Formats: sequence, C-alpha cells, structure tokens
Amino acid sequence: MGGVYKQIPDSLDEVDVIIAGGGTAGCVVAARLSDADPNLSILVVERGQDNWNDPTVINPLFFIQNILDLGEPNPRMVYYQGQNESSTANRAMVVPVRNVLGGGSSINMLTYTRAQREDMDAWEMSGWSADELLPYMKKLETYYGPGSPETHGSSGPLQISNGSYGPTQLQNQFIKAAATVGLPDPSTFKIYISM
Repeated sequence: MGGVYKQIPDSLDEVDVIIAGGGTAGCVVAARLSDADPNLSILVVERGQDNWNDPTVINPLFFIQNILDLGEPNPRMVYYQGQNESSTANRAMVVPVRNVLGGGSSINMLTYTRAQREDMDAWEMSGWSADELLPYMKKLETYYGPGSPETHGSSGPLQISNGSYGPTQLQNQFIKAAATVGLPDPSTFKIYISM
C-alpha cells in the first residue's frame, strides 16, 4: 500500500513504525527500515505538500522562490518569529522552516554540505567527533565527483555531485587568492576543512 496520500486510507488500521517528518532524514530512515524488513508497515507523516514535479523543487534555479515567496500561505515554507534576544540587539529572528516533502533539501537549491570538523569536535561528546561520524556520513551518500573513497561514500541513498554548473572563473580566483595566504587547495581536502 505504498504511496503518497493526502489522507490516511480508511483501510489502514495500524502501522509498525511512525516517522514524524518527511525531510531527508525521515525519508532515509523510512527507506532503511523498509530495506531491512520489507514486512514492516511504515508511516511517514509530513505536514507539507508533496514535492513531485514541483518546478521550484526539481529546478534548482528556482530555489529563491521558496525563500522569497512571502505570499500567504507560502506552500513550501512556514516562517516563525523567535523571541527577542539580547545577542541580536533585542530583535526577534525570523526562522524559515520547510513545509514540503523532502524538507529543507527540497528547497535549498539541492545543496549538500557536511558540517565542519571544528563544529563536531567542539561538541566534545564521545561518539560524535568528526572522525567518529565519518563512517555514517559515507554510508549516507553516493558521491559522484573528485575525492577519495576514504572520505566519500559510494552506495548511500543520497546522490551527491558537484553539479554541471559553477562559477569556475570566480572559484579559481578564490582558490588562487586563498593559496597566497597559505590555505590549502580544496581538492586536496580530506574531510570537514573549511576555508
């Protein structure tokens, strides 16, 4: 009975697993559970709309519409206002939250970025360092691009590539300028090093 439904079918009386949120993580967890035990009945609950054939999702060029479409209601985004904070001069920040199947990955220009080593290591939690998390990140991705199999996965559910477009001239100028101040060439990065 797999599929995308706007309402739970009347014939569905119970499920084995309920996953709250149909973002990247929720969808990957559902797929992994389903692969591990095809007999499991899995329900992924997502408040947002289906992203199938949505031109602002399948065409990364249109990603800006997902952020700037402030019409009410925005079909792909919900905006929450935070509390006034002293660290922001007593201003309240606006927090955009995805509202679509696929989560933030559906509306962020299909950009994939790993966290920085410094951030993970700063947690100072056993099992959560950059080196300890690397095997899980590799398991998540199928990477098409330059890089080492030591740092990138080749059989995960997320298809990752450098894409076919990039401001090459600007990138090359930036890399050249970075080299003049002693920063390494990004193509030699092992993992989680940021410029």
